[in-house]
Amino acid sequence: MRWATDELNQRFTSLAAQSGVDPLHEVEQLLLMLHGDEEAKAFMARFRQRLSVLLALAVSQGMLRSPLPEAALANLLLACCEGLMLQALVHGTLAELTTRTREALPLLLPRVVC
Repeated sequence: MRWATDELNQRFTSLAAQSGVDPLHEVEQLLLMLHGDEEAKAFMARFRQRLSVLLALAVSQGMLRSPLPEAALANLLLACCEGLMLQALVHGTLAELTTRTREALPLLLPRVVC
């Protein structure tokens, strides 16, 4: 993660040097960079795929029961984490993010009780 954030910071700095005096153009480019970067898309696709594989393994081992296909559940998990992150950023604290994530997981990943 450190390498990824360093890489993004370098790209942001490079963009700032290229943009000149138009701050709105730079804002647009920053947002498009995050959404359009092929490496970021590939990373998220691999991350989503890995989640799907792990969820399928948990289902096949009888550890997890979900009405959703694994790919849809992986998307739901990512959306939940993104929402929790957004809430934390809006409220100005990341301190409770781990706790809130752990609180949400039992709802999203109903374990099979033996």
